Amino acid sequence: MRMYLNLHISIFWILVTLASTDVVTLTKNQRFTCLLTEESVYSAVYISSNSSDNPLIDSKRTLTEVTQWVTNDWNVSTTQEFPFYPVVDVRWEEFPNLKNAQINVTQTNVTSFSLCFIKRFFLNAADDSYGREFPTISNKHETVCQWSHYTVHQKQILEIKFSETAFHEMEVWKLGFVPKYIIFPKSGVRIKTHQYDFRYSRLTTLNNATSVLDISNLSNSTDLCISLFVSVDENCYLDVVLESGTTLQTVRMDGFNLENTPKSWKRIEIRTDSYNGTGKLNFYRSRNDNKREGFWAIDKVHICRLSKDVYSLTIKSENSSYWCKTLPTSNSSTFCEQPGLLGHKCTTKCDQVLGQSYPFCEGYKICLDNGTCECSWGFKGTTCNQSCTGDYWGRDCASTINSGNCESYNNTVGCFKCTKKFTGRQCAEKLPVVLKPPTLVSAKTNFAEISFDLTYGEDEKEPDFYQIQYKEFLLITLISD
Repeated sequence: MRMYLNLHISIFWILVTLASTDVVTLTKNQRFTCLLTEESVYSAVYISSNSSDNPLIDSKRTLTEVTQWVTNDWNVSTTQEFPFYPVVDVRWEEFPNLKNAQINVTQTNVTSFSLCFIKRFFLNAADDSYGREFPTISNKHETVCQWSHYTVHQKQILEIKFSETAFHEMEVWKLGFVPKYIIFPKSGVRIKTHQYDFRYSRLTTLNNATSVLDISNLSNSTDLCISLFVSVDENCYLDVVLESGTTLQTVRMDGFNLENTPKSWKRIEIRTDSYNGTGKLNFYRSRNDNKREGFWAIDKVHICRLSKDVYSLTIKSENSSYWCKTLPTSNSSTFCEQPGLLGHKCTTKCDQVLGQSYPFCEGYKICLDNGTCECSWGFKGTTCNQSCTGDYWGRDCASTINSGNCESYNNTVGCFKCTKKFTGRQCAEKLPVVLKPPTLVSAKTNFAEISFDLTYGEDEKEPDFYQIQYKEFLLITLISD
């Protein structure tokens, strides 16, 4: 039993998974900006183009890691020693691209990798005397290099698992021999091998001999958020305890890895609003039974990222189109109807991303993660450098202004002041008009009955409510002597 004296303790069971990514691409001339919002700041990012010379540009964003260990009973290992599924979070960006299309596989190692190909792809596996070619894999988007993810798990036989996104198994092929290498014979294939170090343990924490990270001087504020990736086998759990001053915050991760299957990672966050500039992060490994053995692993203990991330760079290319892509691919982004807003739930303003000179992303091309592009509000043309004219307004100048309903408008936002009889978005809703004045039926000291005609036309908006104003007159009689 662990006991804490004279401390305020709060326990949370929080699991943070990688949510559907929401990414928007903004391009103007040679300036290129990716906007990621919500949980997409932890998804992997890469830049794709229609250029055959440079179809992919790597993105490398850093995590502010916490690395000062006070006591440490974790072991250090690599993904070559344990069967892990591929990762598609921000750590993926750190994996180098392989220049040759060959991955060695032995009886003792485990390999996860990502590959990007255009059109069709062939995969071969072979030893000294025998080879096997897998079924052809096709790319649905044949003009863009698309990433797919594999895990090669070597036991008595070789299993190759293909998945569109990590942790989601699509097909399984099994080979009855031990290959020495896997070859990708088609040219132009990009490969990233998932080789990285992490900390793990096979034993529960004994007698509170916990591993402790120093979290001093991480923030000037009383608010602090720590994030980390964890992997825990079933029937085990990991308690992560943030201690600062007299306050404890605890996050518990219950085991989720099944036995005899490749392991995966999940992300957790632990927060406090009582950070005083000093503190510790404690790790306690436990089981739901009396056994001591299991599997616990941690990776990339770091300060939480903000809820949106802007990645900007300049690319010198006149004929190529570039757009931001994320892993896992979601194709979930949509254009915002209100001018000047971008991203998840349309809560990010253009000038927050591009600067105060661009309140409506003036002159930029806005592209979603599915490749759909439109010019920003008030602009049109191939490079979005032409202003809307006449009664046309909005993205790509695709909307028209009903000038009869508008008292004031422009080509960027459309109507912003309606005539007296209209209301709503772009002054499209006609207000009802009461043609006859109301009639007073009866009146008492604290009660009045009024009759009026509320008939309105079919083209008029149905009223949401009625408001009646009245005045109360007080008659005072003055009597003079």
